[in-house]
Amino acid sequence: MLVIFSLMFGLRAGAPTTIDIARVNGAWSLVLQRRALGNVVRRLDDLEGFVETFAYCFRLSTPCAIKRVGHTTSKAGTVRLFFTESSAGPALAMSGSLQEPHAFFVKLRDVMLATSHNLTSITMEYVADWGRSDTPRDDAHE
Repeated sequence: MLVIFSLMFGLRAGAPTTIDIARVNGAWSLVLQRRALGNVVRRLDDLEGFVETFAYCFRLSTPCAIKRVGHTTSKAGTVRLFFTESSAGPALAMSGSLQEPHAFFVKLRDVMLATSHNLTSITMEYVADWGRSDTPRDDAHE
C-alpha cells in the first residue's frame, strides 16, 4: 500500500493539467483534466462564482459540504470556480492553474455572452480591467 501511495505521489496522480471551456453533450461546460484520473465536468449553467488567486500561499476556506477538486500547480495564478448543487452533482469548488489566464477569461466571457449567463457582466468587467494599472492584478505572469 505504501508503494502504491509513493508511486501516485511521485507521479502527481490527480494533479490538474488543464481547465477547458467546451461543449459536452451539447452544453457549455468547464472541464478539469487531471493526471491519471478522470475528467471532472460541470455545466457552465451551474457556475455561481469564480476568483483568480496568485502564489502558493492562498488557502481557500470552503464549507465542509462543498466538494473540492484540483489545486494550485503554479505560483503564477490559479482560477477557482464554484458550482452550485444541481442534477450534475453536489456543490463543487474546482481549482487549477492557467497557462494563459487572459485567453481563458476572454473565452469564458464570450461563452457567457452567448448563453446569457448570470455572471456575464462580472466576467466582462474582469476582462475589461485586465492589465489596467489602477487594478491590483499582477500581470507579470502573462
